[in-house]
Order: sequence, then structure tokens, then C-alpha cells
Amino acid sequence: MRRILRPATVLSFLLLSAALAHGAGKVFVVQQASPGIDGDSIPNALLQAGDGDTILVKPGAYATATVTKGVALVGDVGATGTRPTLRHVFVQGVPATSRVLLRGLEIEAPNAIGGGATALEIDGCAAAVLVEDCSVRIAGAASQNSPSVFVRASGRVVITRSEIRGNEGVGVLAGRGVRAENSDVSLYSCEVRGGRGFDANPFPFAPTPAEDGAVAIDVVGGRVLLAGSSVTGGGGGHGILGPTGCLAAGDGAVGLRLDGGAAAHRLDTSIAGGAAGVDAAGCPPVAVPAPPLDLANGTISTIAESIRTLNIVSPVREGTSAQLTLTGPPGENAVLLLAATADPLFAPSTLSGTLLVSLSPPPLALTLGPVPPGGTLQLAAPLPANLLSPPLDFVEFHAQVLVGGAGGFGVLGSGSSVTLLDAAL
Repeated sequence: MRRILRPATVLSFLLLSAALAHGAGKVFVVQQASPGIDGDSIPNALLQAGDGDTILVKPGAYATATVTKGVALVGDVGATGTRPTLRHVFVQGVPATSRVLLRGLEIEAPNAIGGGATALEIDGCAAAVLVEDCSVRIAGAASQNSPSVFVRASGRVVITRSEIRGNEGVGVLAGRGVRAENSDVSLYSCEVRGGRGFDANPFPFAPTPAEDGAVAIDVVGGRVLLAGSSVTGGGGGHGILGPTGCLAAGDGAVGLRLDGGAAAHRLDTSIAGGAAGVDAAGCPPVAVPAPPLDLANGTISTIAESIRTLNIVSPVREGTSAQLTLTGPPGENAVLLLAATADPLFAPSTLSGTLLVSLSPPPLALTLGPVPPGGTLQLAAPLPANLLSPPLDFVEFHAQVLVGGAGGFGVLGSGSSVTLLDAAL
């Protein structure tokens, strides 16, 4: 009798095949060493780690991580669902032969009145830089309209399933969500918001009107792909009627601003301007809401496709199951591409997205589907208890979905980078 294998069984086999082909790497486990903010554990691990290694960060509060080599910073989830929190992550000058992965981290920069503060900065990287399942924001006041995420001169940045919020104005300017300069940045299934302007304040000696909101995504030169995401400009602060008269409300900010010849590609993404602040009763209404776009010197095109999303829970340990969730149009079949390395290729014109997985060697492939009527397909792929043998204590996979499209071209969905760990870690 012919036996038909279930997709979960085939997926388990593919994971096993990739594990056997993967080179050895090291895992450095970081645990918060003391109460308060741990400023040493992650820098020490980064100093010891080499290209291709993984730093597993246990829940706790950490200071700054400066990444200059091809490592993965992967947040482990605590028993109560907590994740590690870092104040800043700087990724600088990583060469093209490497990859950087940040997954499952809370990156929250502290107050920085009097100077710029960026929570996540990616600067001068030719490497693939992958950010997944992260929350990035500036907590409190930051001057100079600082962005929470700043990408500069980096050509292969992919941000997936992440929430990015500009700081709320507190006596100073509200902050942008993302600023990209001369870079290629792809955002899949992200929520990006510009910061809300601060409310008017009747200071006794220097009353101040409300501040305007901040732009959600500000792009100068380069290219950006927005797929399955939500982009909203910051709202203006509210006005008041003070002892000296009316202090006006602030204007809303645009969701997306393009300048310097920047090009944006939009797929199944909502873009909205911020709301106007509310002027006080008895004061003339002067604040205005913002339009969704400011095309100062740039172009935007729309890809007429719906988003397909993929998420494989990570990290995952041997002896458990890899949990996969695929969303897409009901009844559709999709091809799951699985590779040991990531090599992002910005290709919205031909593949309606950015290719995440490396094509050399060719990725393994598995047909998934059909997608159930509710639009969500879930699989659990069992992993053997002794999948990894010494000296191998982790394996990294990169997965992405591909479906057929019009004109013979495929349509790429979002990707998911998976860290498979030894059960003892």
C-alpha cells in the first residue's frame, strides 16, 4: 500500500536534512548577572562569539549591544512569556559574507534629553540584517526628532513581525518610527507609528504651544518595501487655553515621507497620516491632520497582491515540535522554501517582495496547503530528542513562502528565521 506523508512529517524530514548539512557553531547563553541593568554580559558574549555563532539571551534587563560581526542575538522566552530588554542595539560595518539576526528582543532606549537617541541603529552593513519579532521604541524624551530605528548605507535589511514606535513628545520633539538613508529596507507584517506631539503647556515664564506629531517612516534615497504592514503618522498634541491666551494644538504628521529619489513599493499595507491635536474650547481651530504621504522627491508603486505570512516559533528545542503558521487566501497552496543561510534579494518588480532564503545551494521545498477557509494553516513538526549531536548545539534555518503569480512570476510571502537548540540549553 502506498503511504502518503503528512506535511508535518515531511517538514520534520526537511528540518532533519538541513540539520545534517549545517556546519557547527557555538551558542553563548547570556543570563542577567545582577539586579538593575546588566551592562557586561552581552558585550562579553559578543567579544567571544565569531561569525555564525548564536547568543541566546535569557529574559532580563541589559544595556547596549554593539554588533560588528555576523552573529545572532536571539531572545529566549521566560516561563511567564517575558522577553529580554535591551537599551540599544547598534549593528555596524558587518561585511557581506556575514548575516546578523535579531529575534525576540525588546529594544527600548531610555530618555535622552539634550541629545539624539536611537534604539536600533544599522549602519554601513553589507551583510544581511534580519530583525524579527522585536519591539523597538524610545521610552520618553529624545531631542532632534530621533527615530527609533535608523538604517544608514545598508542594502539588505529585512524587518518582520515587529512593532516600531516613535517616542511620544515630552517637552521636546516627537520621534520618528523609522528613518532610512540610502538603504534597501523591507518591512513585513510590521506596525510602525510616529510619535505623538506633546500637549501645550502653560509654563509660567515660557508658555509653549503643542508640538506636531512625527513621521512614521522617513526615507531618503534607497528603496523600501512595505508588505502587510500598518504605517501611521504621529498625531499632534492638544492645545489649551492658558492664562496668556490660546496655546494652539499641533498638526498630525504623514505616515510615509520619501525624499532624495527614494522609491517605495507597497503591498497590502495601510498608510495613514496622524490626527490633528484638539484645540481648546474657545480657541480657533488651527491644527490640521496630515495626509498619508509626502512625496517630496520620491515615488511609490502598489503591488496588486495580498500578503502571505509565515511564522515558525523560535527558538525551538530538540525533542519538541516546530510550530508553523501560514496565512493566505483560502484554498491556496504555497511552497515552503527552507535554507541554511539567508541572502536577501530586493525584488518587488519580479517576485512581489524580497527573497530571504539563499539560492545557493538551492533551498529545500515543501508544498503546503490548501489553506483552510479561515485563511490560516497551522502545522506542528515533531523534532527527535537527539537531533543535534556534539559539537553541534544549534542549527539556524531560514524559511519563506512562495506562491504562483500572474504572468508566470511567483509571489513571495514573509519569511521566518528559526534557531533550533540542543535540549540542554
